[in-house]
Amino acid sequence: VWYNHRGVLNDPYLAHPVRENRLTTPEWRRGLSTFDLLGILAVVGMIASVSWLISKSGSPSSENSILPTAEDIAAGFREGDEWHGIYRRDQKLGFISIHRTRVEGGYEIAYSTLMTIRMMGQEQRIEAHLLSRLNTQFEMTSFSGELSTALTEFAVGGEVTPQDDGTYLVTYRLATGDEVESGQITLPRAPQLQGDLRTIVLENNPLPGESFVTTFFDPLRQRETEIVLDYQGREMIAVMGQSVNAHHIVQHLEGQQLSVWVNDLGETLREELPLGLIGVRESRGQAMYGFRHGESPEAPDETDLLTEASIPLTGNPGDLTTRPRISWRLSGIVAEELDLEGGRQSVTNEEGSTVLAIVREPIDTAPTLDDTDFSTVTEFLEPSPLIQSDHRLIVDKAREIRGDERRISEIVRRTSAWVHGHMTQQMVAGIPSAIEILDHMTGDCNEHATLTTALLRAAGVPARIATGVAYMDGAFYFHAWVEYWQNGWRSVDPTWHQQPADVGHIRLATGGIDRQLILGPLFGRMSVELVE
Repeated sequence: VWYNHRGVLNDPYLAHPVRENRLTTPEWRRGLSTFDLLGILAVVGMIASVSWLISKSGSPSSENSILPTAEDIAAGFREGDEWHGIYRRDQKLGFISIHRTRVEGGYEIAYSTLMTIRMMGQEQRIEAHLLSRLNTQFEMTSFSGELSTALTEFAVGGEVTPQDDGTYLVTYRLATGDEVESGQITLPRAPQLQGDLRTIVLENNPLPGESFVTTFFDPLRQRETEIVLDYQGREMIAVMGQSVNAHHIVQHLEGQQLSVWVNDLGETLREELPLGLIGVRESRGQAMYGFRHGESPEAPDETDLLTEASIPLTGNPGDLTTRPRISWRLSGIVAEELDLEGGRQSVTNEEGSTVLAIVREPIDTAPTLDDTDFSTVTEFLEPSPLIQSDHRLIVDKAREIRGDERRISEIVRRTSAWVHGHMTQQMVAGIPSAIEILDHMTGDCNEHATLTTALLRAAGVPARIATGVAYMDGAFYFHAWVEYWQNGWRSVDPTWHQQPADVGHIRLATGGIDRQLILGPLFGRMSVELVE
C-alpha cells in the first residue's frame, strides 16, 4: 500500500515522489508476488528447456504407452517419453514432459515444462528444466537445472560423490545471469528425486493404508526434504480414453497433502499440484496443443492466480498505517512450523487457536553502527545464496546510498527509499538474485526485499528477508519485506515504502528459499480473523 509519509515527499533518494493517495487496486497490488518462489518452484521446479527436449525426444513414436509391460516392471525402468498437460479448472496452462534414457553407467531423466500464467493481469511465460543422471542403483550422481522467465535466468548444477564414511558429498553451483556461486553439502544417504520415491513404494508391495516416511533431494534448496507417502490402494481412473487400475498415493510434504495416481512402474498418470493445478497424462500432441507456433488454446485461461490466492479475513481493521498494535487469530496453520514469534510479534494460544499480537516499532534514531552489538547476528551481515552482498557492484551502490551516515535507522531509510524510488514496479516470475535485480531494476516485492537486504548487509546493517501475508483491500496476500537489526529485529517494507511496516504485515517465515517455500501449503488453507 503506497501511502503518503510526511517528510518523505521530497526525499532526495526517491527517483519520483510518493503518491499523495493510495493507488487504485489494479496498480497498487503490483507489490505482491505469489509465484516468485511458492508457486513456480512447487509446480515447475523440475522442468527442462523445451526446444532441447523436443529435439531429443524425436517423433511421437517414442512416447510410452500408459501401461508398462511385464519386462518393463521387472527392469524397473523403461526408456521413452511421458507428456502431461497442466490444467486449472479445465483450462490449459502448460505442459510437463519427462524423457528417460539409458546411458553408460546408469540412466538419465529429463523433466521439462512450459507454462503461461496470468498474474495481476500480466501474462508470465515460464520455461525450466531438470536433468538428473542416476547410477545403476538409481542413485543420483549429477544434476543440472534451469529456470527462465522474461527477466530472469537461474541455473543450478552439481555432482554427488560417495565418501569413505558412507555419506555423500554434493558439490553444487548456482548461477544467475553471469554470476556463479558454489558450495558443498554432506548428505547421510544417496540423494533421490521426489518422483523416484513412488517406485520405491510399489517395490515394497504395500497394502492399502500403509505409510512410508523417507527423504528426497531438492536441487533448488540444496538439501534433503522429508516426505510421507500414504498408499491408498488401487482405483480405476480414466486416462487418454482408457480405464486404468492405478495406484493411488497421497504425498504429505511440508504441510501440503497432494494425491498422485501412478501405473505399475510408478509413472505418473494424474497428479494434484499446488495452487489447485492438475497434471494429466496426455499424448505429445495433446499436451503441447496451444504452445507451438501458430496455435492458441481454444479457451485461454483468464484466471488471475494471484488474485485467487488471497487469504480470507473476518473483520474490518480499517486504516493500518498509523495503528500502534493489533491482534489477529490465525487458522489453518501449524504455528510450530512458522517464524511467528520474535521481534514485534508475539503468540498466544487461546482455546486451541493461534492469536498473534503485532506492535508497531517506534523509530529510534540514536543507535549507530559503532555502538550497536551485532555479535549475535553476524550471519546476517554475510552474503548468502542470491543475496550477493559482497559483490563489488552491490558494495559500491550501498556505499553511495549510505554516504557518511552511521545511524542505523537513517541508513535503512535511505536504502529503502532508493530501492523503492528506482525500481520499476512489475510482476516478475522467477527466482530473485540481488546482483541481477540491480542490473534490470524491475520487480515486485521479492525483488525489492532481496535487493534491499543485500544493500543493507553491504552497508554494515544485519538484514534478512521476511515473508508472510500483508493486508490490503479487505484480504491478505502473500508478500515479502525486510527485517534489520537495531538492538532487536525491526521491519521495513521497501515495496510499500513503510518504515516500520504497518501492523497488517504478518511474518510467517524468515530466510532464503528453503524457508520461503514452507508458505506454499498455506494456499487455500489459511484464514485470518481480526481480534482487536
